[in-house]
Amino acid sequence: LPVYGVIQWFAIKEPIIIDAMKVCFSVGYASTSLFTRRLNVPYKTAMKIIDTLEDNKMVGMFDVSAKRELILNEVEFKKLLLQNRG
Repeated sequence: LPVYGVIQWFAIKEPIIIDAMKVCFSVGYASTSLFTRRLNVPYKTAMKIIDTLEDNKMVGMFDVSAKRELILNEVEFKKLLLQNRG
């Protein structure tokens, strides 16, 4: 697996982060508007999700298109969760 920087395991194991990544994998990108619609969360929560994903090198940095590139693919995400459960 590639190194994604310092991973905050407590953050990526949270159910909302796992749900957010599932949504990302289904559409191929991440955005706050996507999370507000699909996860039915307020904008502030969607921003915290995006920040967590970016801090953990799972999605790219902000782009003018507002869609963030996925750095981590679904297989790698599942491996990380399995390797670090507990």
